[in-house]
Amino acid sequence: MREQDSLLFRGDGMFVLLVSFALILVGLTMATFAYCKRQSILQSAHSVANACKCMFGMPSLLLEPFLSTMVGLCSSVGLLVGYELLRSCGSVEQHVRISGTYVQGLSRYMVYRDLELIYVWAYVLIAAWLMETGIALRYFAVAFATQRWYFNEHFTPPLSLFKGFFIGATKHLGSMALGALCIAPLRFAQWVRKGRVSPKGPSFAECLGCWAFWDGIGKLMHSSAYVIVAVDFLPFFLAAQKASDVRSTQLESGVNTNSLIWIFQAWGVVAISGLSGTLAWFLVVSLDAFTDQASPHYVDNATAIAVAGVVIGLGIGATFMHMLRNVADTIVFCEKLQALQAATFRQADNNHV
Repeated sequence: MREQDSLLFRGDGMFVLLVSFALILVGLTMATFAYCKRQSILQSAHSVANACKCMFGMPSLLLEPFLSTMVGLCSSVGLLVGYELLRSCGSVEQHVRISGTYVQGLSRYMVYRDLELIYVWAYVLIAAWLMETGIALRYFAVAFATQRWYFNEHFTPPLSLFKGFFIGATKHLGSMALGALCIAPLRFAQWVRKGRVSPKGPSFAECLGCWAFWDGIGKLMHSSAYVIVAVDFLPFFLAAQKASDVRSTQLESGVNTNSLIWIFQAWGVVAISGLSGTLAWFLVVSLDAFTDQASPHYVDNATAIAVAGVVIGLGIGATFMHMLRNVADTIVFCEKLQALQAATFRQADNNHV
């Protein structure tokens, strides 16, 4: 062994023992958690399996992460260019520095008037709104394709995802824009509200004394409204009200099917990024084009390439698993919606009798 090898291989028994106990403790903790949440994990695994069936039943869904990433990057670059052009409209002033501490010379900086500052901040807010509208349109397209797969007995026409983008952009763009304006500011409160102990306990908004606002409007602002827009073609607020009724029914039943789907998301991201980094490292150290010093493509540091592969895989895995989560959530929501409609029909028949 070389002396620069890791401490783990130097024969330090105490260090190896501590690492072993730490790993055993982590394993026991994870095993205990898995045993206590086994029912939720099985339900989440069932949702992931259905989502995979849906995705392989509609190959166009497999293109969604790539398309969304490319469109998002192009939109971000365009908005950033517009922001820099707007900032260049300020007045350029000069400042002469004469000091013994700093290098003497002439510096320039931008000065903005009050109205120009308003323009800049308004542009930032509008840009954020446009990005949120794009995210809403993406969610709508995935929900549209998924609900067609679910309600058509696992059969959908080809290119359903692209049809969802077209319908969302031509017929429901107002709902997408309104949802982006209303849902985004309350996204953190919705996330905190998911973690409350019981459905009857006080939520985050209630603890702040905003129960009236939350009970009236805030609880309706959830991305599941896009699923109702995709299923029933309702306006945004009517769809948000119906989605809230479905979620309330789910809370009353005490079942949250996708509560632990983040475990599968995390494992998917780790697996994709790890495989990407391993493949990049293997190619760099095995091909002559990268190992031969006389080659113009010679790579001196394979670790840097492997890290770059991990970063790229991390982005790809996060985007893909986010789409998988949207598909799984849509399928579960369609199941709850179908059950709620069946219960409503049964109640109507009983009242008629």
